[in-house]
Amino acid sequence: IFGTLTHDFGKAKLSVEVAWTDETFGESGAATAVTGGLEVPLWKQLWIFDGGVLGSLHVGHQSFDDATIEDYSFWDFGLTASVDMFDFDARYTDTGLDQANCGHEVCEGGFVFSATINFGG
Repeated sequence: IFGTLTHDFGKAKLSVEVAWTDETFGESGAATAVTGGLEVPLWKQLWIFDGGVLGSLHVGHQSFDDATIEDYSFWDFGLTASVDMFDFDARYTDTGLDQANCGHEVCEGGFVFSATINFGG
């Protein structure tokens, strides 16, 4: 179950997201994630980006009912630039888990780049 509340204040947009599942990975039980977000338009137009540039950040916390799984915080911040029907996003994302508690390299912070095509409708 996933729900989001947002409010656009004009100069910034705030959001709160809550996600819950009754079964995470491998029969480990229920889990809940709560995330807060902030989006701020930085430029209405910049260079070739006629759709503007947006700065954003998200901070959240993932908790598990299973006490053997460590709860953790996560965050990301980045920029989204739009031109015509394309959005380009570059951001840094990380968690509060260290390598010993994670057991995988996916918990290390890193940069993510994505491109999206928006079709009219």
